[in-house]
Amino acid sequence: MFGKSFKPAVAAIALLIGAGNASATGLIQLEGVQMQPNLPDLVVRPNLPAISGAIGINCPAPAVRSMTAHRIGGDMVRIVAEIANIGGVNFQSGEGQQLVTLSDGRGRPVGYRGFVTLAAGDSFTFSTERRWNPASEFQEGFSAHIDYAPDIFIDANPANDDCRMGDNARSITPAEINALFN
Repeated sequence: MFGKSFKPAVAAIALLIGAGNASATGLIQLEGVQMQPNLPDLVVRPNLPAISGAIGINCPAPAVRSMTAHRIGGDMVRIVAEIANIGGVNFQSGEGQQLVTLSDGRGRPVGYRGFVTLAAGDSFTFSTERRWNPASEFQEGFSAHIDYAPDIFIDANPANDDCRMGDNARSITPAEINALFN
């Protein structure tokens, strides 16, 4: 039903849920960040359209609305993912049934955040800060993706059935981050 690409996500969720202690897995729990970006220092992925507001559909639809990079001084950048319910119905689920993961270019998680409810039109952001060297030969981008427990669509709760699974991931490339240093 979910295909081969969902198996690693399920394994990651199982690892995160079973770990109990985030430091034991090398992951950090990322807290919500509300920020007002300085637009000249902000990069928004230009080839993906921004998603704004509810899209007029009568179902819950959590989505990765944006993935941005912001230079915060010196060689430091902040990578920010915004998660929004772009559907017209509130998302209501159970603890541990969904998880947003921020990963590096190799797909290794660098942070995660669970959520249980997300009202229609509401959003939250989370971020990580990293040192960035635009001259480095081995740069990696970042991605954010929403993953669901395997039984999410058969748990008899239509309020947690994401009706637009195609907008649950976004990424930002090293070139887009390097542009902050020009």
